[in-house]
Formats: sequence, C-alpha cells, structure tokens
Amino acid sequence: MRLANYHTHSLWCDGKGTLGDYVETAIAKGFEALGFSGHAPLPFPNDWTMTEKGIVGYISDVRTLRDLYEDKLEIYLGLEVDFIEGVTTPASSWIGSLGMDYLIGAVHMLQDPKDGLCYSVDGSEAELHHLIDVSFSGDVEAMIRAYYRAVILLVQDGGFDFLAHFDLVKKHNVKTPFFDEEASWYKDVVSKALDAIADKGIPLEMNTGALSRGYREDPYPSQWILEGCRERGIPMLINSDAHRPEWLDYAFPTCRSMLTAAGYKTVRMLIQGRWQKVPLEEV
Repeated sequence: MRLANYHTHSLWCDGKGTLGDYVETAIAKGFEALGFSGHAPLPFPNDWTMTEKGIVGYISDVRTLRDLYEDKLEIYLGLEVDFIEGVTTPASSWIGSLGMDYLIGAVHMLQDPKDGLCYSVDGSEAELHHLIDVSFSGDVEAMIRAYYRAVILLVQDGGFDFLAHFDLVKKHNVKTPFFDEEASWYKDVVSKALDAIADKGIPLEMNTGALSRGYREDPYPSQWILEGCRERGIPMLINSDAHRPEWLDYAFPTCRSMLTAAGYKTVRMLIQGRWQKVPLEEV
C-alpha cells in the first residue's frame, strides 16, 4: 500500500503537532510521501493562518526536516492559499516567489456584500449563521451560490496544483441543517462549478477533515459529486487535511471505497518531485 498526504496543518498555523511529530508519525505509518500545507497569511487579523513573519520559519523547518529524513520519507513544502476576490489569491506574485513545491487552492471565507468584512463558511456555527442571516439577509441559497462563484473564480485565476475540500460549505449541515444537499438548484450550482474545474483540468482532493473532527460522516466531496467528477475526467487525490499527527491517514479506506464506486482507477500522488497517476488498487 502506497500512503501519502499533501494536506497537513501543524502548530505553525491551526494544527496541533510539530512538523517533526508529523514526520515521525508518517514514517511509523509507512508513508511514502508527506506534504506540509500551512495556511498562507491573510491581509487581516485571524487565528488560523500563518503570519508573513511566521512563514519564514515554517519554510526553514520543512526544508531542514526534508534534508534530515531524506532517506526515510519524501517531504514536500506546500501552502494552502485562500482565494477571496480582490483580496488574496494563489496566483499572487508574492506566493509565487516563495519557492513552494506545490500549492493548494481553497475558499474558506466570503465577503459580506454590505461591509466587505470576511466570514468563514467552515468556522464556528455562529460565524456561519452571521454570514447567512446578516451578510446575506437570511438567503441561504444566495450564500451558497456566492461560495461556488468564488470557487469558479479561484479556478479561473489558477496558480495552484489542486483544489481543497470542494463542498466545504456543507460542513455544518448535519447538526443544524440549513440547506438540502439533494436540491435541484444546489446540484445545478455544483455542476457548473465542476464544469469550470474540468475545463481547466484541475485536480480535486478527497478530504477527510470533517470526519476526523467529528462534523460529518462523509468526506468532501459527497459521493454524487465524486461521480460527477469522474464523468468529467477530473483527477483526484486522497488527503486527510490532518490537524493532528494521528489523523494523517484518517478514513483513507472510506475514500478508496468511494472512489472505486465512482469508477476511478487512479489517483494523483506527488512522488519523486512530480505529480503521477497511481493505480487506486495500490493506495
């Protein structure tokens, strides 16, 4: 079995382990490759991304560990970079100057159309409901359409290697449901976003972060979305979005089963410095 994870968060941002903790755990679990993907800085105060000063130490630490463990584990230096229209993008020249091995594109936040402030779709339930009730005046559909519009703009802007947690907006839709994930309007919005992704040939990830943290019992994306990805030929990775070392391979068998059911035969892995197709039966 070939194990790898390219969506990993440590104490440098909002994770709970040191980089070394993750490396040692990956080796113990028999990983072939491990990619670190700290949250890139945002131009406003928050409690979950790195700072521009902190990112220097993060880069240095990853490179030191890569040299130290080069005979035991392939270690890659990455960033998860947010897209907020007119505010931040993976395609920025500053991000490009950092010399990353790979970049993850993500949408976590939406701007309030009224005051321009940014609120997370996956933060606290209180923040999500402020976004719905105040920013979008109670119009859940408008908020969700804004989320997928941001995903499409991110894809069109480019500058990254794969897209994170495509349907992140569903994270809090279990404990206190706020929309129907089977509604025709929602499926139409999702389909348009998948068309944009397929048009650009950008890979998506299966992401088990909501499972490990107890928010959901299914990964991102949902099975029906995964089937839509397969129909469009969208490449797929398996990632844990680990925020603790022990979660590095969380629910990977679930992902393999879902990918098989959707008709996938291969997944993408960054091995020996390049993205490769790996038979699903090997991972």
